[in-house]
Amino acid sequence: MHYLEKTESGLLLMDKAFADGSSTVAFCGRNDAIVKMALEILPQKPNRVLVLGCGPYELWTTAGQQQIVEGNATIIGVDRSEQITSINQTIKHSGQQELTKIEEVIGNPVFGQEKKHKTSTQLIKDSAITGVELGEKEIKVDEANRNRVQIAPPSDAIDFIAQQEDKKFSLIFSGNLENNMLFQPSYSRERGIKFHRDIIRLLQQKGVYVYTTNEIFFNDIDLTNPRNVRGILRDSGLDILYKATQYTHVLQRNGHWVVTEDCGILSARQGDYDCLPNFGKAIETVRQRLDRYKDSFQYTEGYGTLDQLQEAIVNGQTNIAVVKTASDKYHWFNIQGVYSEVFPE
Repeated sequence: MHYLEKTESGLLLMDKAFADGSSTVAFCGRNDAIVKMALEILPQKPNRVLVLGCGPYELWTTAGQQQIVEGNATIIGVDRSEQITSINQTIKHSGQQELTKIEEVIGNPVFGQEKKHKTSTQLIKDSAITGVELGEKEIKVDEANRNRVQIAPPSDAIDFIAQQEDKKFSLIFSGNLENNMLFQPSYSRERGIKFHRDIIRLLQQKGVYVYTTNEIFFNDIDLTNPRNVRGILRDSGLDILYKATQYTHVLQRNGHWVVTEDCGILSARQGDYDCLPNFGKAIETVRQRLDRYKDSFQYTEGYGTLDQLQEAIVNGQTNIAVVKTASDKYHWFNIQGVYSEVFPE
């Protein structure tokens, strides 16, 4: 994975495996917007939601989503880390946890201090999350929110989903889990396809699978590469309904300041959705957000099939957003410039 390291002379592009498969650096609220979108496109209120590689925050913010609260769904969370599971059990039983205890496990993000970035508190507010209060020193979760959550024993995600019943979940969310899987020595294209076919098996009719990954993997032009997002989803039987690069954020890791760039992907079983519901609204939202940065860079819009999107990427344009508008038809946005040059802006 590529990342940018802040040095005395500026930002330096590094080529390292930042996602090492053993941990992830997270901050509260970072994935709630795309989870909110996924919940809103479901044709009925969700009844069961699975959060794989749940980490210490997203069980509680997912349980506080408006669509979950109104439908009174059950949230099942599983993480392979015994430390993360212990943190979630503490929150489940006591309703609070010190942030220093969480950051000992997942790292300390420096987020919200830059002008163009929002704080975690603002992100929670924007996604209309209820029942979660984030203070300077601790996270608090109310009883109604905690009652919706079930915490599974520590388990590897692949092993866990293999044991679950068919058509059990309205929504499956895996956050940054897939990035960690990509760096496991045993990961292969075949294993990635099997994982996603198991996801399909667990989804109810018109269920949705959501996760985050690194932008560079979506842009890999070799569709046979085991880390290529589009190739794996296509051959597994999943459609990309929506994908957008999220805000970059600054992290403190091993004494370094690091800028990373992620994208969120919303997908469903092929044939379940001809298009992203209300795709026009999604396209306009992306356009408005990019317009905020028009003094820093230019962007173009494209229309066509997924193969035509592939051609646009091969031609050197950096893909920022993809929205499915019809069967095998997509609308996409491309920033003009190399992503490593654009993101520091």
